[in-house]
Amino acid sequence: MVIETRPVVLEPLVVDVMNAAQARLLHPEVDLLALVRWQASGRVLTDPVRLRQILNNLVDNAIKFTTQGIIAIDVQRCLPASDATDDNAEWLEIRVSDTGVGIPDDQQAAIFQEFEQVDPIRDSRYGGTGLGLTIARRLVGMMGGSISVESVAGEGSCFCVLLPVSYVDAPPSCPPVPAGPVVVVSPHAALRNAMLERIQAWGAEGRVFENVTQLRRGKKQP
Repeated sequence: MVIETRPVVLEPLVVDVMNAAQARLLHPEVDLLALVRWQASGRVLTDPVRLRQILNNLVDNAIKFTTQGIIAIDVQRCLPASDATDDNAEWLEIRVSDTGVGIPDDQQAAIFQEFEQVDPIRDSRYGGTGLGLTIARRLVGMMGGSISVESVAGEGSCFCVLLPVSYVDAPPSCPPVPAGPVVVVSPHAALRNAMLERIQAWGAEGRVFENVTQLRRGKKQP
């Protein structure tokens, strides 16, 4: 397998991954969220085919084990590591998170092993075999990166991928800030909270509502 590096814009790639995942969702109570932070905008030198495969495998894994809430991809630009061998390399941090069943602490170290199952009874019910995570780990390793997981059983998981990349375009000097308040309407509290956190990180005012009726009444939801 050969890694082929070329310039790619991250925003449309991530959106394409989530648009394709929409058709594979198993539960209508799950929302998809894609975020490429402003620092990561522009062209980056990486292998777009392998990157897409990594994202597809991680999102598919989240789909299997999430029955409600959100599945999110969060991409941001990182400073070079202090021990990096390539002074010109920067790091791309990709977090794929979900509000699914989660993984017990004592079983997280083994999930990237081929065909490893956290709980055979649970995984057979959800259709998991562990192969997708193994493929993702191998692809990340081939690209010179690393992958890790943070998870709480019963609350969800977050897979963090770090990849060395080079940016073709300099990031904007500051994020674009909306002129007025940003309104989010969703029946899912997890999605409302995630969007509100991102809006506030922009330095903007966020207003979240559970439904259109509450929006019309102007009643804020936590």
